[in-house]
Amino acid sequence: MSSFSRLLMVTLGLVLIFSGWTEAEENKEESILELEKIVITATRTPHLLKDVPVSTTVITEKEIEQTGASTVAQALENVAGMRVTAYGGPGSLTTAHIRGSAADQVLVLMDGRELNPAASGTIDLGFLPVQNIERIEVVRGPFSSLYGANALSGVINIITKPAPEKRQTEIRASYGTYETSGYTLTHGGKLDKTGYFLTAKLGDSAGDRENSGCNETHATAKLTYEVNDSSGFSLLAGYSHRDSGVPGSTTYPTPGAREEDKRNFLDLSYHKDLKGGARLLTKTFIEQYEICYQDPEAWGGPMKDTTENLASGVQMQYSLPWGRHFPTIGLELRQDRVKVTTIDGASRIGDPRKLDTISLYLQDEINPSSRLVLLPGLRYDNPSAYASQCSPRVSLLYLLGHNTRLRASYGQAFRPPTVNELYWYEDWGWGMGLFGNEDLKPEKSRGYELGLEHQFSLPLLARISWFDRKTEQLISWVEISPWHWQATNVDKAHNQGIESELRLQLTSRLSLGLNYLYQQAKDEGEEYKGNYLAYTPEYKMGLSLEYETDFGLGIRIETEKVSEQYTNRENTQKLKGYNLLNARLSQRLTKKVEVFATGENLLDESYQVFRDYPMPGRRINLGMKIGL
Repeated sequence: MSSFSRLLMVTLGLVLIFSGWTEAEENKEESILELEKIVITATRTPHLLKDVPVSTTVITEKEIEQTGASTVAQALENVAGMRVTAYGGPGSLTTAHIRGSAADQVLVLMDGRELNPAASGTIDLGFLPVQNIERIEVVRGPFSSLYGANALSGVINIITKPAPEKRQTEIRASYGTYETSGYTLTHGGKLDKTGYFLTAKLGDSAGDRENSGCNETHATAKLTYEVNDSSGFSLLAGYSHRDSGVPGSTTYPTPGAREEDKRNFLDLSYHKDLKGGARLLTKTFIEQYEICYQDPEAWGGPMKDTTENLASGVQMQYSLPWGRHFPTIGLELRQDRVKVTTIDGASRIGDPRKLDTISLYLQDEINPSSRLVLLPGLRYDNPSAYASQCSPRVSLLYLLGHNTRLRASYGQAFRPPTVNELYWYEDWGWGMGLFGNEDLKPEKSRGYELGLEHQFSLPLLARISWFDRKTEQLISWVEISPWHWQATNVDKAHNQGIESELRLQLTSRLSLGLNYLYQQAKDEGEEYKGNYLAYTPEYKMGLSLEYETDFGLGIRIETEKVSEQYTNRENTQKLKGYNLLNARLSQRLTKKVEVFATGENLLDESYQVFRDYPMPGRRINLGMKIGL
């Protein structure tokens, strides 16, 4: 019997045990442990976390504060079923992977607006600060039925903070290892029907390797206006800039390379509550994202490569309760304009590439009984650059008892070809180079999930899920002739595994969290059939412990253990597994003044997430937070 089969047998045993305990716990008062959080991403409508029929995690503002995270990437590191990867320290590309997926198979949203750029499909989560974030919602599984492109393995939705009811100001400063400094300022309040929330951040680091330093600037402004008790507007604007060194790999270092990232966005939303519980939501947005990479010492002469992404669109959604049904219908119009220069600096494309997409989705929440919720959904995407897509999904939530929930789902999803994959043109001469393919088809997946959740009276919350995802038409760069690579739909993959999580509130001041992901992610293509997917470890385990004293001392300890992983499709090269220990200490000096210290990789582990890209060693930061 394989290790996966044994683990599946253990899972089934736990299901039977949970089922047996259901009636014994049925009359216990339900704990508020996590389940009373409001979420919107799983259904696009507000629900308590305990009532959504899909696997969902919510990271609150308080939890972000407790971890000491300064970026979205850091806030996601201890989420069940998720792995955050980076090519080094601050300033390097940092992405998230859900249940063994590729980074471009995870859709990232901000207040429901897609952030994945059309050029590469991958958003750098290390370039997203947290000072304006109220919570982060993570939904696992294929979700193109609601969100369309890129939601092949899951969705990360970043929810920004509303304007505070009372005027408040906060200043934060920190300094630490590698001359890393950070300064943030937040200020907000309300004036009659108008609210505002402003944030600013400056960051700088010398880096842990030669040419790995970076500096960054971020600013956001959120304005709200309440027309009346049932309707209102919200305007969110932001600017981000980062200038960072690109050290390259240890095998092929680039001591003179630099990258400059710029991001600007404007997002206007309107909501109106109608009679009978109906709700209308509209949003219009525009976002500009530019990446400029330069290497004056590149082989073959100085190079400059610029990618410009301009996205704009309109979203409309209407929900109306109707007996035991709660249907939601939505329409989205989006245009992406992308311009990419080739590595020699010459623009071959000329005018920007335009990708227009019209999307329509429909979902119904059906309550046949007090114990059962059914959630069928369907979305149709009609893009200009590739074939139209139809993405169905059905989920259910069944209450086995007052404190026990069974979740099951099936869905189809897709990841479209990026602009780079469609149109890239890098001609080295004599027929050699890298070339896109305008005939590419989207990557497509089918996913199943079965999960069980039980809340004990300790209070202890236990979750376990089995998942299975098959993906076809995976896009790879294939050498179709000597030194001539082309983007091609050639591969298949199969991911299956078990994801489990425990949350235990030992006392009112002491809590414990444990999550474990075991997966088998294998290549199903003809050439490498049965091999493990590169950079997909077999297991990942996370443990967190939090304690707060009566005199204002807060302690959080996190550990992460990741198994070894292959780094190539041939399965001939491996990276060793690693263990990380992080911690944060905070002490309230007064009601409005707090000092803190954070430590990352405290064991000074020497490890790599990607081959030949060493991760930083032990890092300590000290700081102070002052409320005015």
